Amino acid sequence: LHNDDEAKHAIVAREAAMQGSWLPLTFDGKPYYSKPPLRIWLTALNFELAGVNAWAVRLWSGIFGIATVLVLYLVGRRLWSSRIAFFSALILLTSHQYLYNHCVRTGETDAMLIFCWTSGLLLLQLSIRQESRTLLFLSAGFLGLCGMVKHLGFVPIVLSIAIGYVWLAGVWRTFSLR
Repeated sequence: LHNDDEAKHAIVAREAAMQGSWLPLTFDGKPYYSKPPLRIWLTALNFELAGVNAWAVRLWSGIFGIATVLVLYLVGRRLWSSRIAFFSALILLTSHQYLYNHCVRTGETDAMLIFCWTSGLLLLQLSIRQESRTLLFLSAGFLGLCGMVKHLGFVPIVLSIAIGYVWLAGVWRTFSLR
């Protein structure tokens, strides 16, 4: 595997799959609380379906990494133009750091985090344009998933940015609960 984090997450997922106990997560038989469980659970599910191998460790990173490129294209098209969207997605898709070192090709949590963050912001922007409470709640769901993927300390930062965006856009009243 690529690095220590990828290997550690794979070991935690393997222990969950082999023991059939997905809570609490363990590393070398001891409780593992360094990362939230969602990404590790997905890897454990892969291990149960496809066996313990590097492909199963990295599958979700690849799926979320490619999905993020598509969401980035949608964001660019929605906010600017198809041309800017295309080049934005192309730049991300050809970034060595994104593809090989930390996201798409590794079994780490970052690809899923970036996907949830980008999708949450796209849905937030769409909810404002369409004045849709449903899209706002979906946006909050994706932004909340960021805490199930990386660290719970990340959630207040994410939600503060989203709430600040809604406030500055001047559409806060649109989403009142009345």
